Amino acid sequence: MNIKLLNDTKVGIAENVLTDEECKILHDYAVATKLAESGAIDVEAYSSSTFMNLEEDKTYDLEKLTNFWGSKNVLTHDAPDHIRELISKLIDNSISPFADYLEAIDASTKGFTRDLITFSPIHVYASGHNFGHHVDCHEYALVFYVSDPSEFEGGELVYDAGPEITPSRGVLVIAPSDMPHEVLEVTSGYRCSLTAFFSTTED
Repeated sequence: MNIKLLNDTKVGIAENVLTDEECKILHDYAVATKLAESGAIDVEAYSSSTFMNLEEDKTYDLEKLTNFWGSKNVLTHDAPDHIRELISKLIDNSISPFADYLEAIDASTKGFTRDLITFSPIHVYASGHNFGHHVDCHEYALVFYVSDPSEFEGGELVYDAGPEITPSRGVLVIAPSDMPHEVLEVTSGYRCSLTAFFSTTED
């Protein structure tokens, strides 16, 4: 798995970190959880191992969902076992591209261990959501996308340094946390991602 640096910056991407099907399971779990919290669907419609295709299910009340939606976060520490196992696999599969990334930017791998990476929660952006211009905490930021680009519009990740990334299922973005960036407004559908922030050096 190779890391690719974008536009001569320290923004890197790796592809196919999880399979399409694994990403879809995480995406559908996050959206289904938010729909259930809003009362827009009955959570009992979902089994503990799989979730229905939300594109095909037209029974939920989107107006009620839009009015309810507050927090974008779906916590995962109490998620079903298969969801937590997928997140653990995501962590394992992120180690190699992150090590490649450190080498690509001539940074030391000293201090980096698997335990530093914690992907939680799943962020769900619905239509009208964005994340304004900001920087993140810690030393590095990892963003992993689980939504298919055909399922939503908008939501591009834009760095002041130049790269504009269209979220794509299975793609991992790695960048220094202090690089200013923003998430543009989602105009339709659901954009789901997981993030991890950590430092390899002591403060």
